[in-house]
Amino acid sequence: MEEEVSTFWHWLVAAVITPAVAILAFFGGWTAAMTTLVTVMVLDIVSGLARAFVQKQVSSNVSWNGMVKKSLVFVIVALAARLDTIVGAGSLLKDATVTFFIVSEALSVLENTAAAGLPIPDFLRQALKQLNEKKAAPEKPNE
Repeated sequence: MEEEVSTFWHWLVAAVITPAVAILAFFGGWTAAMTTLVTVMVLDIVSGLARAFVQKQVSSNVSWNGMVKKSLVFVIVALAARLDTIVGAGSLLKDATVTFFIVSEALSVLENTAAAGLPIPDFLRQALKQLNEKKAAPEKPNE
């Protein structure tokens, strides 16, 4: 019995705790902002699925692309954390990067809930419309 407990703890440390500590070190530590980012990402996934079901446009391809983009956010956050280390900025670059992505994800949650039919104030609806128009407009080449 004692050997089974020892094997369990060995497995737990080897498979879970060690990689988690390595990842935390890679990100320069975990912050409240990163917890908020993960929370807003989960809300975006849930609201995106709700939107897809309401609009009857469920697509595994769209979902997969969204997950890939979300994982790339953490690549950029890790890069910012490493740059903080190089320039000695504490966690300024990482926190600014995380904050940018929190705002981006929060806008996506708002857009998804509005598209799913949730009533939102007109000023927010207009702001979303303007953002979508800017996204859809082709960039003009420098002349």
